[in-house]
Amino acid sequence: ACKRAVETGDSQRVRTMVEEAESHLSEPYPSLAGEVILHAYANDRKGIVKDLIGKCSPEQIAAAPPILLRQAAASLDFQTAVTLVDKGIQPGDYAVDVLHTLTGQHQEWMAEHLLERGMPVEPDNYAALYACVSNQAPGAAKLLLDHGMDLEKYKTWAEHRPKGEGYAETMEELAAYWSEP
Repeated sequence: ACKRAVETGDSQRVRTMVEEAESHLSEPYPSLAGEVILHAYANDRKGIVKDLIGKCSPEQIAAAPPILLRQAAASLDFQTAVTLVDKGIQPGDYAVDVLHTLTGQHQEWMAEHLLERGMPVEPDNYAALYACVSNQAPGAAKLLLDHGMDLEKYKTWAEHRPKGEGYAETMEELAAYWSEP
């Protein structure tokens, strides 16, 4: 029913249904709001996305499907991405996709801002650092190092991975940054 309400574009009805769902379900369904937001994105209903995110609790956003932040990044929807990060979205394995998408589209500033705002990236998620280095985004890569990623362990991880144009230069910049006191 929530999906049908999204498809009709009725923001008020969507919000009411999501808010009242808890009292009508036999078991808690914390990811419902996030799934409805994701469906609204798929149907290009940005007004519903914005409205529903604004009404969601941090617990509902944390329970949202991890791909939701990737969807905002792929749409270059900066405000939605920031709001999701501020409310505690957990991108999980999609953190790599978010960073790859943004740095690959030359939106390093957006990737940096999300990292500065606290977008969670596991310190052993070397694929996230690889995405930044491969797309020549040293600012975002430095933020990953600042948040606990180990450059030496990354070098071992990345040893046999393909290295494109600009990779060596970006790694040189990171190595200099890593060795600073």
